[in-house]
Amino acid sequence: MKKLFTLLALLTCFLGANAIEVVDVEIDFTTQETLWGWGAGWNADANSDYFDLDGDGLHFTLGEATANNYDIQLQPFPSVKDLDASYTVEITVKGNPAGDQTAFWLAFSGSDTPGWVETTASFETLTFTDVVNNPNAQYFANSGSLLLQAGHYVGEFWIKSIKISHDEKVQDVEWENILANGDASAAWENPNAQTVNDKYDGEGAELVSAYSKEYGYNENNPHAAFIEDGVFVCKTNPVDPPLVWEEDGEQWGQQHSAGDPKPDNTWQNQFWINFPRPLGDGEPVKLSFKYKASEPARVTTQDHYAPGGYLGGGKVGTLNFTEEWQTYEDSWDAASGVQSIAFNFGEDQQYEKDIIFYFDDLSLQVQKLEEGWFVAGTDPDDGDPAYDFDNAVKFEQEGEDYVATIGGEAEDTWVKEIMISTRKGTDKGFKSATIKVDTESPITNDPEDWHGYEAKGKSTVALPVRGAWKIRIAVGDENLISFEKIYGEEDIEPVEIAVNENELVIKGVERKYTSGEAQNIEDLPEDYVADGQPWDNQFFIKANRPLKAGEITIIEFDYLATTDAKVSVQAHGDPGDYKTNMFDLNFTTEEQPFYQEWEVPEKTPWGSAIQGNIQSMAFNMAEIKEACDYTIKNVKWYLKYPEEGMTTENLIDAESTDNFWVKIGAGTSPYNWTTGPAKKGNPDANNDGKIDIGDVDYVIMNIGEDLTEANAGADANGDGKIDVADADFVIEAIE
Repeated sequence: MKKLFTLLALLTCFLGANAIEVVDVEIDFTTQETLWGWGAGWNADANSDYFDLDGDGLHFTLGEATANNYDIQLQPFPSVKDLDASYTVEITVKGNPAGDQTAFWLAFSGSDTPGWVETTASFETLTFTDVVNNPNAQYFANSGSLLLQAGHYVGEFWIKSIKISHDEKVQDVEWENILANGDASAAWENPNAQTVNDKYDGEGAELVSAYSKEYGYNENNPHAAFIEDGVFVCKTNPVDPPLVWEEDGEQWGQQHSAGDPKPDNTWQNQFWINFPRPLGDGEPVKLSFKYKASEPARVTTQDHYAPGGYLGGGKVGTLNFTEEWQTYEDSWDAASGVQSIAFNFGEDQQYEKDIIFYFDDLSLQVQKLEEGWFVAGTDPDDGDPAYDFDNAVKFEQEGEDYVATIGGEAEDTWVKEIMISTRKGTDKGFKSATIKVDTESPITNDPEDWHGYEAKGKSTVALPVRGAWKIRIAVGDENLISFEKIYGEEDIEPVEIAVNENELVIKGVERKYTSGEAQNIEDLPEDYVADGQPWDNQFFIKANRPLKAGEITIIEFDYLATTDAKVSVQAHGDPGDYKTNMFDLNFTTEEQPFYQEWEVPEKTPWGSAIQGNIQSMAFNMAEIKEACDYTIKNVKWYLKYPEEGMTTENLIDAESTDNFWVKIGAGTSPYNWTTGPAKKGNPDANNDGKIDIGDVDYVIMNIGEDLTEANAGADANGDGKIDVADADFVIEAIE
């Protein structure tokens, strides 16, 4: 299937005519000589048995499907750098499938772009375009890479070539190096500056541009790097004896036995390039340095906060040191809060060796932007969510405060969402230096209603209504901000909290399904019992609208069950569209009240940005294997408001059951409580053009008969057999 999502017109609107195409990845696999030689990332070596290079390109072959499609997965292409871009992926593929599945999964981690890549007998170039805000920017070295999964593709496919590109707005900008003494030309002003427990210790410690750590030295704490002959030197000390596991176990999904070396050996000797300040979320940077070692060595890198404070995999990736000087140069969008790059001198059991690592000419360039306070706004309700950062309004100082008004008297100038930044000059620079406003209590049209704020890149502020808003920022010991509407829509008045008193009984069936087995319980043997999944039975509460990250909601209801049962709760978009985990609760046979204050997250607990909006809560009612009836009633879901019993918005209706959805049994789909499950099959069993008692008679007449082409209509519910369930299906359709 050829997919093409064209966003070029929209991008032209957002980026303007002054945009260029940037090619992130372009590989012709027919010219490659080494498998993975183009920079294949995570899990590539573990899947080498399935891949090779032949005359037609990158070749995949699989003789038997694995239990899960993701059992064969890797990040096979170099990572892209611009995390906010709209990427166009062009891939030339062909396939020779021997099973039912004719497509493999290829997507930016956490998104569904491109998605399923269909193969045909001859090469075809497929084009996919979509906006991808990569969710794993600060957690994996190969963030920005495409994830390939093919555990269910039996047969062969070939990837001849791939090209990944994006359009980029061209903006004039100066760059400046913010590292001091990056050329190691002078001794440190404070050579005792170090980091302890991931924090700086000592005056000027944050200004040291290079730190190192040698096993057994300085109590294993990072310290200002040694300088010899005008270069930075880190003499690694062998980890003797190596750190080993005391007992059998598992870490990060990998099994280990007692006595096996720990991964901790890798970072007992380290070097850091250190920055004088944390970088903003998505802040563009250019990093360069020279490096060599006393013998060849493979070195992994990570993003850290202060040296020693692990943040994530980062963008530098893996470097191969040699005895000759090499130069590293690259640019990317920084992870939020990163303040140092760590080099780990312990791969391939190098922790058992004496190796000397050398660094020189460290440089971190950032954009030289106008400093101050600036606000840009948009009105998402008018269908144009684009911000014009070039024309952001600058705050003017009034006494000790800073004040700006965005929007005017005319309605077409009103805004409902804003971004406030301390830098202006480029779109990325603006977004990386924004502030997050504390909305523990809702923003109101009141200049004396003060809210706290903190630095947090890519943060927006949702205003109560459309209008022109005067914003006052107080900078001091307590950072405070207030909002006053000058023109605009009527203020939102608080309303009473709505209580949906419907008593909802969810009849969870016994869990009898596991991944890779039959999709329908009816297809399994009567005595078959498998582990199944907690979400085989589910109940959903769906809000009346998509929720925004940072909104604080409150959830209340009364609940009980026919047996004690744990229930895990997830956040979904539409019911069935999983986003992240929320919390757990324990049902008992005694009715009990539930109350939960919940802030809509922008990231999962493990740090990935949530793709798309959250709109539903999913209750997984198959945590226990047994069939169980769960009762939920008196449901409330509303935005938090300081006044007891009041809210600015109820997220569900008071009387209707339209906000409730349910899914019963593995392999089924969620359906709305009010409308019931979707009808399958054809209730017009006798095919006379109408649905009536004649169809019931026709089904009953054929019960027990073999299903043939002649009596196929009697299988009204389409489950492959003729039985009483078909008669019930027709009767329900008549009703």
